[in-house]
Parts: sequence; structure tokens; C-alpha cells
Amino acid sequence: MNHLGAQPSNQQVNNVLKLLGDHWTLLLIYELLNGKRKYSQLQYALGISTNILSNRLLQLAEYGIIVKIPYQKRPVRYEYMLTPKGQQLDSVFLAIIKWGIMFQESKNG
Repeated sequence: MNHLGAQPSNQQVNNVLKLLGDHWTLLLIYELLNGKRKYSQLQYALGISTNILSNRLLQLAEYGIIVKIPYQKRPVRYEYMLTPKGQQLDSVFLAIIKWGIMFQESKNG
């Protein structure tokens, strides 16, 4: 039943959901799967408020999922991109999207 080998503990699942279980975090990662983006590009693409975007970017950087790269000195501005660790989420998103499409089709059909 479990493809992970040992059964993950509730605490392990909780830790993953704390990081990735937020609507904005998932959309942000999905946007960054398409390549590096400037702060303003992320805000425009997602329609997200600045305080939430800043918070999520900081959290993802702390966990090593994204990295910020300065592209302008004055004022300092950054581009954001997924680290190799973050890029590994590509297959996770593909699986979730495929599941969602199947669910929607079965619900409508």
C-alpha cells in the first residue's frame, strides 16, 4: 500500500503539510517550476498580496526550496528560482494535477 517503504509518522506528514499545504505556497512553487522570476512577476502572475508573497518566499528559502539571486544593487532586487531540492517537486505537482483532472472528469462524467 505504501510506496515510501516505512510508514511516515503523523509528525512527518504534519511537517510536510506545514511547508507545502498552503494554497499560495503551492501556486508559488508551481510558478517557479517554469523558471526564475522577479518578485513583481510573481506578484502579478499570482495576484498575491506583498506580505503573503514575502512570507512564503522567506519560508521557502529557509527550507532550501528556493534561492534568491540579486540582479540589481540599488535598490536591491532579487530573482527567485527553485533549488535542486525544489525542482524535485515537479513530479509531485504533475501527479497532483493528473489526479485532479481525473477527479474532475469522473465528477462531470
